Amino acid sequence: LVIVISRHALGTLGPQFRPSTAPILQLDALARTRAFLTALARWTRRPAEWAHIPPAAHATPLVLTEAPVPVELASPPGTPPREVDTMSLPVPADPKLAHATSVPDWLRQQGMRVLWTSLLATRDGRRVVRSGASLDSIVSLLDAGGFNLLAGDAGPESTDSLHTRWDEREAVRRAWADAAKRLQPTSVAWIPVLDLGNARHAAADSSRGARGEALPEPCALDSTLWSDGLTSAYGALARLAADQRTLVIAIGLDLGGPRGYSMGQDFCDAAWRRGLAGLTRGIQGGERLDTLPFPARYPALRDAGLLPRYYRALEDEVAARAAVLRDRVLKQRRDLYFAFRLTQPPADWFTLGLLRGFALPDRPILLFTSEVRTRELLALYHAHGLNLAHAVALAPAALRARDATSVKQLVFTESDGFWVSTEEPVGAGPAWRLPPDSLGRLLRRLAR
Repeated sequence: LVIVISRHALGTLGPQFRPSTAPILQLDALARTRAFLTALARWTRRPAEWAHIPPAAHATPLVLTEAPVPVELASPPGTPPREVDTMSLPVPADPKLAHATSVPDWLRQQGMRVLWTSLLATRDGRRVVRSGASLDSIVSLLDAGGFNLLAGDAGPESTDSLHTRWDEREAVRRAWADAAKRLQPTSVAWIPVLDLGNARHAAADSSRGARGEALPEPCALDSTLWSDGLTSAYGALARLAADQRTLVIAIGLDLGGPRGYSMGQDFCDAAWRRGLAGLTRGIQGGERLDTLPFPARYPALRDAGLLPRYYRALEDEVAARAAVLRDRVLKQRRDLYFAFRLTQPPADWFTLGLLRGFALPDRPILLFTSEVRTRELLALYHAHGLNLAHAVALAPAALRARDATSVKQLVFTESDGFWVSTEEPVGAGPAWRLPPDSLGRLLRRLAR
């Protein structure tokens, strides 16, 4: 018996650490789907029931195409590796931990109502200052939709005088000044954001996959990413926040690009050296781990049972470097919050390391994802020391297709607010768009 089912349907069985493209649903629909899948699983254990299913007609042979990467031919080991860490199965977290703690009054009373848009426009592949009319239209939309936060790429990496032209630096400074001038008379706060994809100024070592192949992302622990890119950009955002104390309440990092760091990477030289710092024993045969070439690194750790320790060491290193960035920012201004936009709930070592490094005991991290059901996830994170306030993405076109009550329950019961992006997804088409006045009117109905 072969059952073909979608990932979204399987996602009703528990938290999903992957991007969610499911539309906004009535919350009880997911519960009904779970009940159906449970009944289906029980039904398949009674073969007598299968007799009622007619045989397949017009059968065709199953043809499998070649895999994108050749399959590794290796026999499984007959015995487990020595000194393998024992991994405990996760237990359900306390539901009381599903909500952020130490939240400010504005978040508790209003929730997060975020408009996400880039501060700079794009023209001929280059970022330029928005016109006054464009900024005025953004301010009008903020007012019409009842937003209390404006977030988006502010281009802080372009303020680095060592790596950018003077006209690019001047354009970013003008954009910041124009935004502050128009936002100060309003009640909207500002979260200037750094896009991680723009953080590097110089070429860095590429990330390495499980087979040693070069990947599009930079090496996660390369010095050009941390010492030059992130340090310079966060320093610029910290100075902006110090100058605009009543306007800027948080600074953010956007990891929402198409690429990220998975559990099948990183085996580049910089990450390899740091990951092996806590691994002192070699593998069988006397070959030292630190002398292995790229293709042999992942199999060596896998066969020795050291992969969990390796990724834990990488996560700890990212957390330590992120904590240094956090402390430098807080020297400029102590009351700042930190925000992150992700394509999926944090589950990889790089993202978890960043969140751990920027976490503070007296305030939550502001998290923006498209995940619909997050309370169980937030409880799990909170149980491990991550205090997160979550805002869910709302697609403009979905607002007119849903009743306000169900959407309100989604954004203020399952999450701590919502965010709406002006960036149109690839292939979205005209149905995705809404006129600004219509969008504002629909969002006004979502009052906490």
